[in-house]
Amino acid sequence: MTTFARARPLLAFFALTYIFVIVAFIPQALYEFGLLRLNKFSWYAIGALLSPAVAGLIVQWLAEHNFKVCRIYDSCRSLVTWMILGPALILFSTAILPAILANKDPLHSLNWRAFLSLSSYQCKYSGGLAGLLLAPIIEEPGWRGFALPRLQTQMSPGWASVLLGFLWAGWHLPSFLIQGLTIEGIANYMAIVIVLSVLMTFCFNSSRFAILVALVMHAAVNLRGCVIQSLTSHATPRDHGSIIWALSPFLVPVTLTLLTRGRLGLPRL
Repeated sequence: MTTFARARPLLAFFALTYIFVIVAFIPQALYEFGLLRLNKFSWYAIGALLSPAVAGLIVQWLAEHNFKVCRIYDSCRSLVTWMILGPALILFSTAILPAILANKDPLHSLNWRAFLSLSSYQCKYSGGLAGLLLAPIIEEPGWRGFALPRLQTQMSPGWASVLLGFLWAGWHLPSFLIQGLTIEGIANYMAIVIVLSVLMTFCFNSSRFAILVALVMHAAVNLRGCVIQSLTSHATPRDHGSIIWALSPFLVPVTLTLLTRGRLGLPRL
């Protein structure tokens, strides 16, 4: 295992991450099929959430005999800047811009006070408190801390973002199968996660790999559904509004990729 981790650290990381999340969901799957008697509880979800960080720590130890899977921050100025701009970019790209394009008279019909109201950030989240607040802390050291910098040494930041987004979305598949999510729902989810992955790569790279930036952006990702619900509560959608909502989040990531010539903020050596 040590030899494999040193030779193929990324493959070892993703293999362990997927193995851990599948094992964590086995009790709940058995319960759903009536093969195990237990009450629904969330410990298995915590185990699943831990899988990227635990896999990263294991592979890092096997390969380099330390636990340095991520950098906390590079400079205070850069950290503060991107901790503000990162979540703002997430909300603009995936909530504000689609709402403006997909709804009639958006400037009048959208509830712009949603961004200043605490109630907009307190709607019921399907992942519960653990998914909303704990997920960024225990996922991002694996996804952005361990995996992304290594992926970017083997391919361009754009393709690294797409691949990481695809694997990040696929990591949720056991949960989706238990919930009975449709193929269309899974495809839509994967598309938006890839969009989010590109945005997070740009800000993470621009902050010189500050994991705290990834944490606050991941939290913004989890909150975006609550914000969209409040923002569009009284809006009237356009014809084909669902198509606009599906496609418009790609506008900012594609623009950033073109403007940065595919580097997405990656510092030059």
